[in-house]
Amino acid sequence: MKKMIYFLTLSYFILTRCVDEIKVPLSSETALVIQGWLTNEPKAHRIQIALSYPFDENPLFKAIDPIVQKAQVDISDDENNLVQLIEGKNGNYYTPNNFAGIIGRVYTLHVVLNDGREYYSRSEKLLPNGATIDNVCFENTYSESLSSNNGSIVKSPEVSFSITFTDNSETKDFYRWGYKGVYEVFAPYSESIEVPDDCDPTCGICPDETMKTCWATAFDLEFLKLDDDLLFNGRTIEEYFIYSSPADRRFNIGYAANIEQFSLTKTAFEYWNSIQSQNENTGTVFESPNFQIRGNIISKDNPDEIVLGYFGASAITVARVILEDADVPGNLGPINCDRECIPLECIDCRYWPATNVRPDYWPL
Repeated sequence: MKKMIYFLTLSYFILTRCVDEIKVPLSSETALVIQGWLTNEPKAHRIQIALSYPFDENPLFKAIDPIVQKAQVDISDDENNLVQLIEGKNGNYYTPNNFAGIIGRVYTLHVVLNDGREYYSRSEKLLPNGATIDNVCFENTYSESLSSNNGSIVKSPEVSFSITFTDNSETKDFYRWGYKGVYEVFAPYSESIEVPDDCDPTCGICPDETMKTCWATAFDLEFLKLDDDLLFNGRTIEEYFIYSSPADRRFNIGYAANIEQFSLTKTAFEYWNSIQSQNENTGTVFESPNFQIRGNIISKDNPDEIVLGYFGASAITVARVILEDADVPGNLGPINCDRECIPLECIDCRYWPATNVRPDYWPL
């Protein structure tokens, strides 16, 4: 089954800049990581500040404790506007709610740590998105794998998502795609069990109340695929594959695939492409060795200091398709609640975990 649905798109934006590949002896010390994006979507935008593992212990620079607290963080533009970020938890710093970048403005991130060390990003202009998403398509497919028992081919049902988009012929464009899957869930016993009297405490803490219908997030990935328009400048590209998902109980009631299409500057594209190349390395002799990837963050007092991460900006177009249960045959059915010890998610759907706040795009 294949289904095409057209949705109006929404443009947002993010920030990024210069990328240098530093081929130097790998450090055994931790490094500062500053990562974040500014978009033209009105919201609280996040900047993350942390320390990394040494390269030889974690080449992907996963953030570790101690987190960086009590830093002063601000974002300025080329018209002398400045916004101070507010510190949250775990080294996260946020712009005020409903703050949005403006197309055409040039933005710079500035960070002062609590020990006085000062860092800034190379400035970057927010560019418009170079393409529009015309359609979101889904198709029931199968993935194939070898059985561990007898080596036979095993087919597993999946749902594949792709888009049709039209590239701007007048600009050289770089793209990054991401997605967020959201699906509806319900608690079958939410209206038949009195809480907490009839709740078995051996299953965990009994909920104070019940909730029947919620929405859970299946995926939430901003970084998924990269491409440029070298081979399709000015053309309409149909059924460009974005991602696939196992056809399981997430498709029981309703499932929304939110596709995000970011435009990138050339330097931002090079940064993400370097990360993607390292992630895909399998360690063969035919591949280039891993190296430390330096983004666009610089120490004011020590330009040679290696600072990891990126403060980036790019436009994003968002489109979605919502599937009903009949669109995906053969899913696993509702969660098994007929047990001696009833799981909490069978009584209160928020224990999936999920939220009882209906997405504003969800059909009534």
